[in-house]
Amino acid sequence: MERVRIGVGLGLAAVIAACEPPYPLPPDYEAIFETDRVVEWKIGLDEEERLKLGQCGGLPECQECTCDMDCWDEDRPADWRCVDGSCTIGYVEADLEVDGVLYERVGLRIMGKPRVKSSYRIRFNRFRSRQRFHGVKRVNLRNNRGDPTQLREALALELFREAGVPASRSSFVWVTIDEEPAGLYTLVEQVDKKFLEDRFGEDGGNLYSIEAGGLQVYEGRDLRSYPYFDELHELKTNEEAPDHAGLIELLRVLAEADDEELPEALEAVLDVDGALRALAVNSWLANMDSYPGTGDKLYIYQDSAGRFRWIPWDLNQAFGNYHGSKCTHFTDDLLELDPDEPTCMGPRPLVDRLLGAEALGQRYHEQLQALVDGALHPDAVQARMEALRDLVRLRAREDSLSGFEPEDFEAAFSQDVPPAGDPERVPGLIPFVQARDRRVREILEADRP
Repeated sequence: MERVRIGVGLGLAAVIAACEPPYPLPPDYEAIFETDRVVEWKIGLDEEERLKLGQCGGLPECQECTCDMDCWDEDRPADWRCVDGSCTIGYVEADLEVDGVLYERVGLRIMGKPRVKSSYRIRFNRFRSRQRFHGVKRVNLRNNRGDPTQLREALALELFREAGVPASRSSFVWVTIDEEPAGLYTLVEQVDKKFLEDRFGEDGGNLYSIEAGGLQVYEGRDLRSYPYFDELHELKTNEEAPDHAGLIELLRVLAEADDEELPEALEAVLDVDGALRALAVNSWLANMDSYPGTGDKLYIYQDSAGRFRWIPWDLNQAFGNYHGSKCTHFTDDLLELDPDEPTCMGPRPLVDRLLGAEALGQRYHEQLQALVDGALHPDAVQARMEALRDLVRLRAREDSLSGFEPEDFEAAFSQDVPPAGDPERVPGLIPFVQARDRRVREILEADRP
């Protein structure tokens, strides 16, 4: 069946897209992530591919399928995956037009559970091996779920970067699917080899995605003692020749080194100051949908020196907006979150040991102080917040799939949504920034001799 055609002048667009270079070019990040406007992305799918995109391939009889059985049935398509307890199809074929340039047969898949406004990953080379988007293979369209401002992800990523933490670039795009508005999205850079080369000048080390239950208990050097190791520490590079000795050693040091020897022992296996800085930003953001909170949403990269680097991921519930079942903090708890106790549930060895050793705890406070006086100062954060608000205002108010009313967008900067009473309300961004600045400075002042 014919794919839905997108835009006008597609003959010219197709010619432009077909002129692929004979070898991959370095990424043009300014062209990918335009920060001075909201770029329009038009996605076109044919009927069959659109059906396959949804949960369980869009087949009504499969809506109650489980990962333990139906996803792995030999009659199921090879691209089916287990996502959040349900079967979801992998990449389907789609056309994508960006600024009059047509990218044909890109791979499109839903990230997480299918929703009225789903998040997507686009893989440009899934069906055309040489195809790139200004030099990159993958990008992510994040749906800003649960955020009436639709700024949390982009603003949190920017604050991490301003603090010197390696974090993805982002920008805003307005998406249509088969000529129907799909809403305002945050375009987020994929953490992959291009990311590693850009941030660390190398890409040959082990990159892990930490899932809930990962980076926890040390069970010895024998990998067979970790029955779900691969699922909890998903290797994204060097998959064909996995060597987990470095990660096992990190777990060992966290488990066995005493507080006195821990700083020196950790320096051999971890970028300690980088981890402390990332943890400080995450704590200030009261971002519980993270390794300190839910135990996931974290990449770590083992560089050529053997030291792991902390890379944050999935920040749409930052700024105190996580109220899921894994962390039972209510809004007032998150506003007052103690930066010295930024976890829920547990254990979280990479946090517990960093903050538990006196020498490392002091270095953590030094990082916090530098941040609240610099990148996280309320004046600096509010200025960036207001600039992003002005950039997306028109499109955010037009987004009928966001789950919020247009007036909620304006209100959510200066007050909570709903405004009072609900213990799981979304914190207003400006009151949140003021509350976190006050709380963190209070803790730092109490620590001074």
